[in-house]
Amino acid sequence: MILTKSYLGGISEHRNFSFSTYSQQEVLNENRQIFKSKSTYDLFLSHSYLDKTLVYTLVNLLNKSGYSAYVDWMVDTQLDRSQVNKSTSETL
Repeated sequence: MILTKSYLGGISEHRNFSFSTYSQQEVLNENRQIFKSKSTYDLFLSHSYLDKTLVYTLVNLLNKSGYSAYVDWMVDTQLDRSQVNKSTSETL
């Protein structure tokens, strides 16, 4: 199956991932619980943060299929995207 931007966008609209403060926090909490139980991940998602709605949707689909995906701003929340350095690469 190919997961296109329009497919993921349709799912996120259907699930109402409009990212109000409540829905965003709910999704983050659910995914953090899954991520905290992992020491390794099945997938690394390289993406633009501008596509965060699609990333949330994709991660949820992957989790429901039994896969774990590493997304830096979901897993390692201490990282500062505006201050990328050697320590950032070591964390990733």
